[in-house]
Amino acid sequence: MCPLIGSPPLAARPLAIPRSSRGSSRRSSRGPTRRPVDTEYVDAAHLDHAQRLALARQLFVIYRELFDYGDEAFFREHVLFPPHQHMRLALFRNEHQQLVGYTNVWVVEQTIDGRAIGVMRSAIFSRLGYRVVEPCIRLNIEVALRQRLAAPRTPLWLFTITATPASYRLLRYYGVEFYPRRDVQDPITESLGRQLVEALGLQPVGERPWVIHFPARPVHPERLRGSQSLDRDPDARFFRRLVTPHGPDHVVVVLAPVTLRNTAIAVMNTLRRGLGRWIGHRSK
Repeated sequence: MCPLIGSPPLAARPLAIPRSSRGSSRRSSRGPTRRPVDTEYVDAAHLDHAQRLALARQLFVIYRELFDYGDEAFFREHVLFPPHQHMRLALFRNEHQQLVGYTNVWVVEQTIDGRAIGVMRSAIFSRLGYRVVEPCIRLNIEVALRQRLAAPRTPLWLFTITATPASYRLLRYYGVEFYPRRDVQDPITESLGRQLVEALGLQPVGERPWVIHFPARPVHPERLRGSQSLDRDPDARFFRRLVTPHGPDHVVVVLAPVTLRNTAIAVMNTLRRGLGRWIGHRSK
């Protein structure tokens, strides 16, 4: 993937992450789609101010390759490290130990109809051409399980925003119950979605909560949204029907209950995909 013109190269291993908050997994990057060869899991609470500044400076380069909105301070304070949130991050590196993407996951508590619920937020940013799905799913599963153990009686929902049909389709691919869906309409979940969108200060389009105005425009919308391999996929077509009429500065809100069933399905499908890929590599 070509780097952003004029951007400085990412340094190898720029951070001194406390050992207690580190974990990594290494894997092959063979195949038509490039994969990170190293994933490092980081607890944001263990990063000091200087480490946060250094990490944000590097990841901002990747963010601006994808979205044309905000300066480095905006990215650091509102995208990478939302205020007052405890979060986990996964940092992805290539074979040269350069950062090529990240995901962060955090949980906030909201009161809806007088009842507290947990809202798990997640964001993924990676250079075009890299596939980081599996480690992102693993981090979401880890945070979900921790939250369920910490507050077993509090309902937990995944609330995420997707700008591409490929990422929207992944939820179906992993067999997770989610909304909106082309084959199901649930008024109760739609009402919850509307209240969460309002509570989080987002701007829905129309009466339904699923499409919102999002000022961060994709730099390469034709690459993020225009994959011809998705043209025949019914879920990708459903995504396009939702968002295309509103222009490139709109995205889809996705809401999924974090139940034992959904978590178990995600775990099994992640393991199955990892095993299938390992068998494929061994057979080459």
